[in-house]
Amino acid sequence: MTSKGRARKTADDVPQSVKDLLPDFLAGKFGKTEYAKRAGIARATLYKYLKLLNAAAGRTAQTKLTAEDVPQAVKDLLPRYKRGNLKKIEYAWLCGVSRPTLDKYLRLLLSQI
Repeated sequence: MTSKGRARKTADDVPQSVKDLLPDFLAGKFGKTEYAKRAGIARATLYKYLKLLNAAAGRTAQTKLTAEDVPQAVKDLLPRYKRGNLKKIEYAWLCGVSRPTLDKYLRLLLSQI
């Protein structure tokens, strides 16, 4: 009996670019949308690949975000934001991150001061 349809994908079929970016994603350095853009794939495809890599749940609880993981652009613009010269939405846009991600970064940076 022959099977019909496409062959099933395995973790070996996941592009190397997706595998290379996985540790940074799991560390919380960027979200799924940014991950898909950097890997050059659609977000829906990313979900399939994450499932194949047994990482569909997203970030692991063991991985803690540290101040070292915060992008330099966020650190550079922090003084302007603290002075009130920059709205949060503009800050996020200039840094290329989402507002929830910026909030995480700000909590991290401001807790160290």
